[in-house]
Amino acid sequence: MDTTDSFYLGYVSKPFGFKGEIFAYFDVDEPDRYQHTESVFLLMEGKLIPFFIEHIRFKPHSREAVVRLQNIDTEEKARHLCGSEMY
Repeated sequence: MDTTDSFYLGYVSKPFGFKGEIFAYFDVDEPDRYQHTESVFLLMEGKLIPFFIEHIRFKPHSREAVVRLQNIDTEEKARHLCGSEMY
């Protein structure tokens, strides 16, 4: 699987807090439609890596959301994801 087989959602912008949550920017027309998304792929080192989503909280009237990914539980792990494209 590569990016041509996937739908681009946005990118991870920065860590949020100290428990591994991230800010994700959803570059889509209707970000709220993705409120109940169960998983995403992040493009890391040229490969799409799957991540399960524990929760998504969108900022009001914004395309930015706070996202908790399964097994990402420290700021260091979250920082490693920054800049990754999200599919």
